[in-house]
Amino acid sequence: MSNISIDPTYDLCRTFIERWRQRGKSWETLYDLGKTEEELDAWFIDQVDTQGWPPLGTTPEKRVQQWYEIIKAKHAAEQRSVVATRPLVVVGAEEAEPDVQVPSDPRSAWQLYSEHLHKQEWKSEAIQNIENSALRVLRYLRMDTSDRRPVKGLVVGHVQSGKTANMAGLISMAADYRWNLFVVLTGTLENLRVQTGKRLINDLFRAGNLSWKSIEHPSKASPYGNRAENMQFNPSSPDRHLVVCLKNPSRLQHLIDWIEAHKVAMKQMRMVIIDDEADQAGINTGQVSKEERSKINKLILRLANLPLQSVNYVAYTATPAANFLNEGPGETLYPEDFIVALEQADEHFGPVQVFGHLEEGREPLGIV
Repeated sequence: MSNISIDPTYDLCRTFIERWRQRGKSWETLYDLGKTEEELDAWFIDQVDTQGWPPLGTTPEKRVQQWYEIIKAKHAAEQRSVVATRPLVVVGAEEAEPDVQVPSDPRSAWQLYSEHLHKQEWKSEAIQNIENSALRVLRYLRMDTSDRRPVKGLVVGHVQSGKTANMAGLISMAADYRWNLFVVLTGTLENLRVQTGKRLINDLFRAGNLSWKSIEHPSKASPYGNRAENMQFNPSSPDRHLVVCLKNPSRLQHLIDWIEAHKVAMKQMRMVIIDDEADQAGINTGQVSKEERSKINKLILRLANLPLQSVNYVAYTATPAANFLNEGPGETLYPEDFIVALEQADEHFGPVQVFGHLEEGREPLGIV
């Protein structure tokens, strides 16, 4: 039996409901459309004859029952879609950790990072946007996923909109709340991986309440001191660990081996995976119909499904279509827990700044 809430057969019914909602009609009004039971049933039959609707049932009772099911499904979908002030949460009406607040201790990782941005002469409004975005995402992460699937979300930013700064903001705030292992997945070029790593180390590694350590090329063969078993992941430890890893099959496999080599600490590891430019390399390009999976995508999924105390996968991209159109929820990287859109910074330079936007009163640049 098909799921009436998503079956394309009933698209015309759902379109009718959307139009009525756009006209300000209440959900209660939609159930009977202001008609008696006999009038409502005659209206259903007329919609089939004149508008091409599918038959809703073989009896008046079944037609009404299916109509109610379609309305309830649309109502639930509307409740899941939350339109808020920016940063905009598109999916994910329920925050996992709603009590999380911005760390106020001047020696906290977030406050030290914020101070660093101020010294770099970032505008106060831009720093506030990073703080708001980091807090919004953090509230959707979970401190314990040991009895459930990993958290999977998507953060959408404009091209050259400061995604790295927002990633650093999220890492710093999560570190203050005892997440202790941060894996940043970069693209496929080593020089960009090195560049991202240096940027994050410069932004985050500051003397304060926490002790940071960067692990280069983790593997079971890592030298003494860089092995997972040489590190502290217990809740009372101030140690925080950063891995910037190339989206490369051998690098990802080595990282997984590095984590799995310390079986004792796996139950203490709280991991945040940040997939930078998530539409690149990590998308599954295998034949979904045959349940095939491309190598890098399969390894990232394996990383996200490790039996740790907490695993949270957050994808960052400016071109998100492939991330939620390629595959659906389930054993995939689909962002089923939340999608957040970042605020566009004043410093952003893109199509609107070049070509103008008449509705917003922005003049195009005088260039050819």
